Amino acid sequence: MNRSNVWWGIILILMGVLFMLDNMEVLDFGDTIRTYWPVFLVVWGLQLVLRKKPGTPPMKNESGSQTDPRS
Repeated sequence: MNRSNVWWGIILILMGVLFMLDNMEVLDFGDTIRTYWPVFLVVWGLQLVLRKKPGTPPMKNESGSQTDPRS
């Protein structure tokens, strides 16, 4: 099973629970979404930009030696 599929599943379940609690008037989730939706877009964009792609070659540092970007 793909890791990203698991995360999307967790996110959808969490959002479903939050919207259900909002409908039951236990939590005021609607106002939170209306106020902070740009933050969710920024975090998502940063995650996409900073994600390491498989097969990325090691970077070279100032001395010319290779460093592993995963460390």
